[in-house]
Amino acid sequence: MEKTPSLAFARIRAEVLAAASSVPSGRVTTYGAIGNHLQVTPRHVAFVLARLPEEESAKVPWHRVVGAGGQIRQPDSEALQRHRQRLMDEGIPVSKEGRIVDFSAVSHAWPERVDGPGRPIRLPYAEPRTPPLFPESRRYGYPLAD
Repeated sequence: MEKTPSLAFARIRAEVLAAASSVPSGRVTTYGAIGNHLQVTPRHVAFVLARLPEEESAKVPWHRVVGAGGQIRQPDSEALQRHRQRLMDEGIPVSKEGRIVDFSAVSHAWPERVDGPGRPIRLPYAEPRTPPLFPESRRYGYPLAD
């Protein structure tokens, strides 16, 4: 029997995919930057992106998300080479060791959050009334409250 993900996980997953998809071609971001923007941990982001089914992996630009300082974090050399090649196909230079050559020049700058200083704090993902941060999150299955 397939386990149904929690409301919070389904929403976080949709937001991570929408965030990764919003990074422009030729740019990169980090697991930590997405995590900070979504108010989740970098491990949440890595968990979601590492478990993409093949069909979604072909559509979502997961390769534009790298580790801190521009380091590609992959479990084996084959995955590292695939990640490296996809970045280089977009014109992003990557060293043989898997580090973005001029990380600061190609790093994606996230816009300021609308719930920033002086504004209400965002509701948790488990709260049924929490709206998505990205309109595209609905395309990735962001469940809305009944």
